[in-house]
Amino acid sequence: GAAILFEYQTFFPLPTTTATIPAGVSALAGRADTRAVFGVPWDNLVAAKTDLYYQTVHNFPLIAGQVTRQTPVDPAKLNLLQTFDPALLDAAGADVVLIHRAFDNGSLERLARERLGEPFYVDNTIALFDTPAPADPPTFGAILPPEGEIESAALALYAPENGWALFALTVAGDGRAVTLLLDGQAVGGWTVDGTAAITVPLPLAQGFTSARLTLDPPCPLSTDPALTCATVDLSAPAVAFTPAPPFTSTHFERGIELANAYVPESVASGDPLPVWLDWRFTQARNENEIRYVHVLDAAGMLVGQQDNTLGGLPSGTRRVEQVTISFETPLAPGDYRVTAGWYTYPEIAPFCVLQEAVTGRTCGGEVEVTLGTFRVE
Repeated sequence: GAAILFEYQTFFPLPTTTATIPAGVSALAGRADTRAVFGVPWDNLVAAKTDLYYQTVHNFPLIAGQVTRQTPVDPAKLNLLQTFDPALLDAAGADVVLIHRAFDNGSLERLARERLGEPFYVDNTIALFDTPAPADPPTFGAILPPEGEIESAALALYAPENGWALFALTVAGDGRAVTLLLDGQAVGGWTVDGTAAITVPLPLAQGFTSARLTLDPPCPLSTDPALTCATVDLSAPAVAFTPAPPFTSTHFERGIELANAYVPESVASGDPLPVWLDWRFTQARNENEIRYVHVLDAAGMLVGQQDNTLGGLPSGTRRVEQVTISFETPLAPGDYRVTAGWYTYPEIAPFCVLQEAVTGRTCGGEVEVTLGTFRVE
């Protein structure tokens, strides 16, 4: 107690801030056209605490409310909403945008005026904007990671429907391992030694999704200027969205699940075929287990394939991959079917496809799953 009393003297007079609520915030109370308020910058903790205080007066939900000291809302969603796209704000229910001017260098308010119009209330501390009715429904949106040296880089995505985002970038490093996380779960990894081009498909459900590239292991905290941590350089990031029909998850024996897959509707004769796969493993994998993707013609004859091991993987691993199948001779016009399965090497013993049964999943007569069909024009 004596220490607390002594400490208080060092701050005398005690720092205080006004408890006055801006008139514009008070006027929000009782509005029938407001579903939620979005306060920005969302990642400023003082602004977030002020939003909680203002909420005691206007009583509307907050897009970036708090459960503990930070918001539990996905940063991908908040970063995309902070671009002030009226369609995204409307889809999220953010009918009012509140900008804390003390924590804005002017860029947020300038962007809000461009995309939302003039504020309906402004004073020295805040600016309030109504979200205008969008002219069109929300479309695919992305915030790409910045170019340059990185230890960690985020990718924020919004998908208007289920589909895939093909993420491409170039990285350069000196024997550095890089991991790709999708909604916090590792889905791929590479060892960067020199310059490498990476292309990886990301399965997306309708809504907001976050991805992140991280170093493995990450750089440790260090205050010694003589110590440096090897990083990687990122350049030319790009992403393209492809809507996709629903895919029925398929289970193989030995803890393998194909959660999602995509085959394009058509390819030009002579072009390779890209196939996107999303695997989940509840058991560990080894180098002698082979994943195959086969292309069959209308007569059921094999015309293209890729049989590869995914290497040793621990239980609980998830992997997304792009399988590119090239053909020795251009395919003739017509329809083709794409299948996938697993077998052991060198025995060439296939894994069976598990079928749903009353007593649980059991082995049936199938050893592969049809991923889809495509047409060669």
